Amino acid sequence: MKLIQRFKYYGVGFILGAGLVYALFGQRTDISCNYFPNARVLSHLRQGTVEYSDSAACKIECMELDSTAMAGFWWYGDVDFRASDPRREPFGRYSIEHADLAIHVLVENRDSISFVLDITGNNVKECDCP
Repeated sequence: MKLIQRFKYYGVGFILGAGLVYALFGQRTDISCNYFPNARVLSHLRQGTVEYSDSAACKIECMELDSTAMAGFWWYGDVDFRASDPRREPFGRYSIEHADLAIHVLVENRDSISFVLDITGNNVKECDCP
């Protein structure tokens, strides 16, 4: 078999394989490369809508945090698995800390909702929230 023929066979096989992969996985948007536990938890919490308890909403207003700062928790936060309880019934709880803001957020992972229960940190002590 000549060298040019080998390249033709390789090219045909490569194109067929690439077409098959695209047909099977091309339309999926839920594929992610989150292999570590911290990234998996944050990715899962980002997918749902975010709701706040009355206490958490009061503390956010008092600390003058905007939606961009709160979005930083879902992208750049660190999950403290020692303070978290992921197997809690009926919903798992995660403690997420943001080093730049020096704030900890307690999040309850509901079915399609990330429910922020409480916010603690250095600046929160000045607030008069329940």
